[in-house]
Amino acid sequence: QISTLEREVSTSQQEVSTLQQEVSTLHKQVEAQQQEISTLHKQVEAQQQKIDWLEAVVARL
Repeated sequence: QISTLEREVSTSQQEVSTLQQEVSTLHKQVEAQQQEISTLHKQVEAQQQKIDWLEAVVARL
């Protein structure tokens, strides 16, 4: 019975280890996506500045 419990504990430890690796991978993916979002925000801000400039030009026509 003890050996059965030991096997179950070992299996559980392996499952936990696998889950920890999956969580680590997901964290890295989230960080990469956050960087992409940050880049997109900067692009949006740049586009908005162009729009503001064009609107000012049109307003002077």
